[in-house]
Amino acid sequence: NNEKYDELIIPLIFNNYGSFVRSVYKIESTISFEDKLIPVRPYFEYDSIDQSTNNLVQKLFSTFIIQPNNGIKVNTGFKYNNCGFTKMEKVPQIFHFEPHKIYSINMRFYTIQNSFFGKKKEIIQVVYAFETNEEVNKE
Repeated sequence: NNEKYDELIIPLIFNNYGSFVRSVYKIESTISFEDKLIPVRPYFEYDSIDQSTNNLVQKLFSTFIIQPNNGIKVNTGFKYNNCGFTKMEKVPQIFHFEPHKIYSINMRFYTIQNSFFGKKKEIIQVVYAFETNEEVNKE
């Protein structure tokens, strides 16, 4: 949670088949809900959970590299960010995730494939859908 908007943590799982190295250097994403577009950007990577405090260990988001014939899982936190967003009339003034609602998040991953033949840029586009549940207080 930040001042006005909720943070969304998504486990990004990539598999890299073949004999090349691939790097993901940029992610663009928006959340769609009730004809609104909420621009969000990756802000933190969550590496692990500190067992003594039960808190997530976080670092600032940066490029990550996937080795040949390997996979990677990056828990990434996304926060509201409208910098450079071109459709501001579709962005709500205040937004929080509501329980029992379905949201979709559209993401574009900008990648570079490094091989013997040079660098090849690719964009991978995906759509995730998720449903929120009721928040439970453990007091």
